[in-house]
Amino acid sequence: MRSQSEAPVAAFEGHLSYDIKPRLWMSLDANFWHGGETRLSGTANPATLQRNSRIGATASIPISKHQSLKFSYDNGAYIRYGGNYQTISVAWQYFWLGHPK
Repeated sequence: MRSQSEAPVAAFEGHLSYDIKPRLWMSLDANFWHGGETRLSGTANPATLQRNSRIGATASIPISKHQSLKFSYDNGAYIRYGGNYQTISVAWQYFWLGHPK
């Protein structure tokens, strides 16, 4: 019987944000991950080693006392394994707890 395994993937993520005014902010985002090489019956497959990074930006814009819209964009900065893609997202946020400033 053949066994298959995958090495752990280590990741780092960072954000540099700026508050324009209360609840209105923007950030630059970046991440990097490395690992995930697979082995079949103890033999490593170096073609499966993942080493990728992405960069992007996020903005949160208040639309009322308890609501805000968040817009994000990211793109592959360095792609060694897997797909190179772009992501655009829009989210609606509602604050139930606390009193937003």
